[in-house]
Amino acid sequence: MLRQYHPGPLLPNLQNLCWSSYQLAPFATLLITSSLSSLVFEPVEEEAVRAVLAKVRRQASGLQLLAFPEAELDVLASLEEDISITICSLTNLTTLDFNYAHLIPDAFIHLSRLPELTSFSVSLTNRNGDCWKSAEWGGFPALETLDISSLELLDDMSYPPGFLNSISVARLTELTMISDVPAHIDDVAELFSSLGQFSKLKRLTLMFYDEDADWGDQRLRGSALLPLTNLRSMADFCIEYLPIEITSAEVRKLAESWPHLQCFTLLPTLDLSYSHLQLEDLALFAKHCLDIEYLNVELESPPAGWRYAPNDDRPISNLPRLCLSRSHISASVIQPVAEFLADTFPFAKVFHHLPGWRHTPEDEEAARVLNKIWELKKRLNYPLIKRLRRERKREKKRKNRQAKETAAE
Repeated sequence: MLRQYHPGPLLPNLQNLCWSSYQLAPFATLLITSSLSSLVFEPVEEEAVRAVLAKVRRQASGLQLLAFPEAELDVLASLEEDISITICSLTNLTTLDFNYAHLIPDAFIHLSRLPELTSFSVSLTNRNGDCWKSAEWGGFPALETLDISSLELLDDMSYPPGFLNSISVARLTELTMISDVPAHIDDVAELFSSLGQFSKLKRLTLMFYDEDADWGDQRLRGSALLPLTNLRSMADFCIEYLPIEITSAEVRKLAESWPHLQCFTLLPTLDLSYSHLQLEDLALFAKHCLDIEYLNVELESPPAGWRYAPNDDRPISNLPRLCLSRSHISASVIQPVAEFLADTFPFAKVFHHLPGWRHTPEDEEAARVLNKIWELKKRLNYPLIKRLRRERKREKKRKNRQAKETAAE
């Protein structure tokens, strides 16, 4: 009907198209023209995606942004050839998001040579081959944001380090990686060694997540993280579901190396037998990371009888949020733990998050204890907060009075 009443191109000067209608998905191709610079297509039906890819190849080879953010992996897998042919027809791409589409080596190599590609999501599979060893490999010279899935590699973790070692280190500032649990934890150490070269990296997220994961007796030594001390610009650090044994000395080295750190998340696996941070390790972030805004860690409970010794030299942090995740703190040390947190993080809201909540008596008790610690900390910090409020109120009145005097002059 649209063609009957409007035979020419619709919106011939359109530059940005974000199509979210599933019912009208077949009509999206009517708006894809040579003027288009960005296309986000949300419908996930295979034939609709195939038609859009074909139209892009024919009439929108100048696209800079191409994204299919909602497409399922099975749909993308069935369109592997169409996707690869389309990618190879685009030379001006700056952003590509295919929700972890599988790329054949030719398409992968083509993308690696694009001079303006800054943002890229990719699924590493055995079908990629070792294409980064090709003489034609370009190394992604402009890449700033990289999103990797290696869920299909199963226990073969040799691909991610090999791929990362082939990428230009000039501009990469953000890396996200979701991986299945590898068979050998030493492969994870090799991954961290590869990451140490990206000196401009500011945001790093690594998730080794599998609900049925079994690491056995494997532990990653905290020293494996030390190559990351080269990343002096680190602002957002997140590693989830990794069995790591990290010492206070290693935590200190990380905190000292990341003066611009704003968010820090380090969570072990859902198995509570794995080691956690020590309570007093938190003071290292207060001392060295003055811009810290969010801490998310699991703590090992101080032993029964532990007492907090106040220290006037202890650093005080402006941290606003402290998540203790699934920390199982002994009820016998609620008072000293609350005192430590009140002195070190007087402005922080303390809360907990229990991923994989199983409603076990142990989890219920952990939540009860953490809530008690938070309530006690609030009471301990109330005089300080009350004094600061009075000071802010006086300062506000002073500024208002000064403004009136200036206006009167």
